[in-house]
Amino acid sequence: MSLFSVGDKFGVQSANAIRKLWASSTAPSSPEDGEIWLDISASPYWLKRYNTTTSSWERIMVLTASEILTLLKTVDGSGSGLDADLLDGKDSTAFVLVSDYEDADVLAKIKNVDGSGSGLDADLLDGKEGSFYRNASNLNAGTVSRARLGALWQDTNSNLNTNPYVQTGSKSVANNGTITYYYAYTNTPRVVISPHGFGKYNANPDTITTTSFIVRTKDFETGNFPILTIDWIAIGQKT
Repeated sequence: MSLFSVGDKFGVQSANAIRKLWASSTAPSSPEDGEIWLDISASPYWLKRYNTTTSSWERIMVLTASEILTLLKTVDGSGSGLDADLLDGKDSTAFVLVSDYEDADVLAKIKNVDGSGSGLDADLLDGKEGSFYRNASNLNAGTVSRARLGALWQDTNSNLNTNPYVQTGSKSVANNGTITYYYAYTNTPRVVISPHGFGKYNANPDTITTTSFIVRTKDFETGNFPILTIDWIAIGQKT
């Protein structure tokens, strides 16, 4: 198919040839060098020129996205007008890498806005001020250290005024029977007993140690040594 030159005249048949030239899904047969063809065989359409040197149809002024990107990369950068050195109009110095932003930086930011009414409630624990946890009336679990209880009483025996510990119990024993405390004392405690039984009798604590004491019993009417139920209380020092 021959190309037309400037000044050439052509009729309807020639015009139809031009129409075929511009819109065809198959390449024109017997093309000449420089002949133009609009390839509509697939979308997008390509405008092509025939090159007799390579015996092929070559696209005219049409680039793929990859080709455009490759060309842009040759001219982009600071001052290029493409602004490709910016992100949302900001230079890279306006941003911080995650790897460079440490926990301490986050904590410092939080401290700038925390506190009452901030929504972080960082000045509270479970919604309560620290003073709440210094109020013993709010305790509902655990064991309070003996040192936090203060003095329970005063005694002429100075050992009983420091870390005093009271134990009580009840046990049936015969004369010379032994009663052992639930917990050992640091120093020898004071022991008071109250016997229960029938008749006229007497009971006294004896051989008091840090772990136990012996009960001496006697019935004054019979002279026997009865078995008695002894209620006892021991007061001593226990660390």
